[in-house]
Amino acid sequence: MKTTRIKLIAAVAAGVLVGVILTTAVYFTFLSSSGMRLIPAKEYKRLEAIDKRYSKLWKMQNLLQKHSLNYVSANKQMNALYTALLKSCGDPYSVYMTPEETKIFDGRLSGSYSGIGAVLEESGGRVRISRIMDKSPARSAGLKQGDVILQVNGKASRTISGTAKLLRGKTGSSLKLLIQRGTEKKSVTVIRGDVSGDSVTSAVLRHHIGYIWISAFQKDTASEFQTELSSMEDRGVKGLIIDLRGNGGGYTSQSIKTADQLLPACTITSMKKGSGSRKYYNSDETCTKLKYVVLVNGQTASSAEIAAAAIQDNHGGKLIGTRTYGKGVVQSEYHLKDGSAIRLTVMQYYTPNGKKINEKGITPDITVRQGSGSSDRQLERAISELEK
Repeated sequence: MKTTRIKLIAAVAAGVLVGVILTTAVYFTFLSSSGMRLIPAKEYKRLEAIDKRYSKLWKMQNLLQKHSLNYVSANKQMNALYTALLKSCGDPYSVYMTPEETKIFDGRLSGSYSGIGAVLEESGGRVRISRIMDKSPARSAGLKQGDVILQVNGKASRTISGTAKLLRGKTGSSLKLLIQRGTEKKSVTVIRGDVSGDSVTSAVLRHHIGYIWISAFQKDTASEFQTELSSMEDRGVKGLIIDLRGNGGGYTSQSIKTADQLLPACTITSMKKGSGSRKYYNSDETCTKLKYVVLVNGQTASSAEIAAAAIQDNHGGKLIGTRTYGKGVVQSEYHLKDGSAIRLTVMQYYTPNGKKINEKGITPDITVRQGSGSSDRQLERAISELEK
């Protein structure tokens, strides 16, 4: 009797198992034929959230594609959406960059990019060339320091950022500039090329005054600056001019390391993310013994202003020139799979005295405007200050 019961239970279990297998097989056959598939609950919730948030956008794009009189490619649509998303922050420094723009931007920070090799500045509401790099396309084309750029390929030159964007492009491509030199206007054709070079340049001026120009804070700027600074110390210059004019910033860490070489033990800057606490960045006691001054102007921005503010607040050297740009926030760059990237403002920085400079800038200790002539009044004042 017991054996019979066990056999009966086994038979029922086997039947149930066969039933489950058959039911499952029929169910999966149905799912397959109907185009449906099983997914984990977590994945279902994720897809449900995506549908809830973006179904309206999907509908709008379909309507645009089917009914709009003006055709807009899907790629152009999406780039416009990405750009608008970053603009919704209300922050001019939080931006979306296409793969091409990302490559150019990262190339400039690494010290290599395709362009003409000219440093720009705004003067009297116009964009002019403040410096021309050695062995650059700009020098080969005959452009000179002080040339005012009126047009680039027929488009008006009004701002530094807009003009710089027009000047960049593929290596080997040509562009036509309308420039003004003195009272004369002339057309100049420039062939874009690969521009690379150190971010730090030095020279010894008259009266044995040292001069170091930092064009940007690139990945090796601090070590390049240390090399040039040591060279000036070994040559026994009477004083040193550090030129930050036209320096639009770059890596914050490089700016802090550079300021550390110029200042004794002190606070260089502090930064704060959202409602979090401040993080302080300090200099050690080791620094140069050279007397120095720092040149700044309206294009001295971002991490260049960190160094300038640290020097001013800690009385390292006088700032000479005009009010700086006023970019007191820090961005982080996030790369995406297709080679594009977004730059997000993630922190605000403060001067050693605790001031915010965003949209305010730094007022120099000695204000000197360049004027319309070809002479560098700011540099001349810096030399005379060191001769005192």
